[in-house]
This record gives sequence, structure tokens and C-alpha cells, in this order.
Amino acid sequence: MSIDNNGLITSINPAAERMTGSTEEKAIGQFISSVVTNLGLLEVLKKGEPYSEKYQVGKRKYISNRSPIIRNGKVVGAVGVFQDISEIEFISAELSSVENILNEKNIVLESSNDAILITDYQGEIIQANQAFLRILGLGSIPESYNSLVGDYFDTSIVSTVLENQQLITVMERNKKNQNLLMVTGTPVTTTEGKIDRIVINLRNITEIDHLRRELAPFSFFTAISSEPPLVCISIGSHKDRKKDTLVNIETTKEFVINSVSEEWVEQMDQTGTPFEASVNEFEQVGLTPEASLIIKPPRVKEAKVSMECKLYELLALGADFTLVIGQVVNFHIAKEVYLPDYKIDHTQLKAVGRLAGSYARTTDNFPVKRR
Repeated sequence: MSIDNNGLITSINPAAERMTGSTEEKAIGQFISSVVTNLGLLEVLKKGEPYSEKYQVGKRKYISNRSPIIRNGKVVGAVGVFQDISEIEFISAELSSVENILNEKNIVLESSNDAILITDYQGEIIQANQAFLRILGLGSIPESYNSLVGDYFDTSIVSTVLENQQLITVMERNKKNQNLLMVTGTPVTTTEGKIDRIVINLRNITEIDHLRRELAPFSFFTAISSEPPLVCISIGSHKDRKKDTLVNIETTKEFVINSVSEEWVEQMDQTGTPFEASVNEFEQVGLTPEASLIIKPPRVKEAKVSMECKLYELLALGADFTLVIGQVVNFHIAKEVYLPDYKIDHTQLKAVGRLAGSYARTTDNFPVKRR
């Protein structure tokens, strides 16, 4: 759109017609402010200087460039070029939003202690965090995850996910440093249901694996609540450090209490030996680990009653003892000791108790009638 030195419109193109809601026939010769809100062209006439700005009319956004028309050194008019940039602004906002999402994704990836990487369906690595390099001991990110098979892993989680068409979790031993890794592959599908990406999570569970294999006998144990079901054990300390059991519970927030029967009292007693932390105490004393249903630490298969517990609270008692309160989240009860009404047949359980350094049976019992 252009105007002469009197502010009268001298030309208007179809795009300007749409923007102003007028026509060329109606607009030509009209004072600009009678056709459209002042677009700044009159200011250009006065000052004789060009300028640009971005402005909004209703929901639409525009950018304009206004320049004076100069003839023989005099300003004889002005011309304005106006561009509707609403779609461009929307796309820019969308791109900015995507950029923020990508930045947040990178922050999440790098803040994780687990190795996280994304591959395509062929196993080509698209992105990986620094924990991936640290956990595997790599100097740089390889092009393909499958290239790690042989030197680092026995199998490829990418191939396993593609074969099963679902989320897969496996345990793999890093052949380079012997660390035990929990490897999870999560498929990402297209709208057609085809696997396009695979998100792989590698978690070093070597330390947890060591913690899970620790056993210890405890005489300071009792039930303290039925709703919620709470039990407790009291753990003393070594002269210079905490006992492994307390360290394990503080670390994993989980533990299993196994009721000791006469049949394996000797193995139980051996678990009081101060083994090195790396020793698998199940193997050392001849007991069998059995997977728990809810928590990670295994129970003792030989136990006729086992209680899977999650840490409820820790209470310091004096200088040397800690009261560990656990909430029972699952009971394992052998068929031969289970009675109706949630009772236990103590004659079949044959539980063993400790009496100041010696052990006692619980099979000799008698009822007392309440008056």
C-alpha cells in the first residue's frame, strides 16, 4: 500500500485488500485512516525515515516495513509492505516448544545414573547418555548396539525385543568388568504398530546382587502391629562400623524375615560367621535362595514361613543399636504348617528360638484358660 504526500492512498494490492477488508476501487484516493487504522505511513511522511515493526490485529500477527518515497530530494509519499506472519509465529512457537522438550529430555537422560540409549529397529544408536559410557567402560559411543555383542554381552536386547514384539528385561554380565547389568528394552511403535525405535536401559545391579546374598541370624525379633502388619528386628553395630545387614536394609529398603525351623538350625547358626561382603552366604552355608514375589531380596527356600518386608522406619536406640521396623507386604507359608483361620501349626513349624547363647524348641507348649 502506498500514499502520496497528502496521505491519500495511491495503490493497494490484493493482499492489502484482504488485510484491510476494502477494495482497490473503494480505497484509491481515500485518506489512509478512513480505510485502515493508521499503519505508520503518515509518520514516515513527517520524518522521512523508514522503519519496521511487528504488531497484532485481532488474532493475526503482522510485520511491516515502511519507507518514504523521495523525488528530487523531497518526500512525496510513503509505501508500506505488510506481511501476515501468524503461521510463521505459530510454527516458531511450536519449534521453541519442541526445543524445550528436547532440552528437558537431554537433562533427564544425563541426570540418570542408569545408562539410557535410543536405537532404531536395526540397533543403530541414535542417542546415548554419559552413564552408558561409564557403565560399560567405553571411550566413545559405538554406531550400533549390536556391535557390543561378543565383547560385552552374550545377546542383543534389540534382537530380543524385535523377536518378542514387547518390553523385555534380561540379566547380562558385562564381559569386560564382570558387572551384573539389568538390561531393559522398550519398543516404540509407529501408528501402524511397527517397531521404529527401542529405548534401552542398563542398570548396574552388581552391588544390589551382593546385598541380596547376605544372611544373618537375629534373636531380637518380634511382631508389633497387625494393621498394618509390622515386624521389627534390633541390629547392633560392630566396634568400628555398621553391620552388613543394616547397611543392606538402608540401601535396598527391603528385607525378608525367615522363621528358622529345627531342620536347618545349623545352617542358620553359620550365617552368624563374619563373611566378606562379596561372599554368597546362601552358597556358603548350604541354603537355597528363592525369588520373592514383591521385593528384590530372595527368601530362604527351606523356611516354612517367610515374610517379605519393606522398610517402614529406622529408630536409633542408644549408641549401638538400630530398631528396624518393616511392613510385611507378602507372606510365604508352607502347606504343612498352615491351619484354617490364618493359624500356624507350631508342631509342624518346629520354630527355634534363642536363649542367651543356646537354642530352644517351641514344640513344648500348653494352653491356659482365661477366667
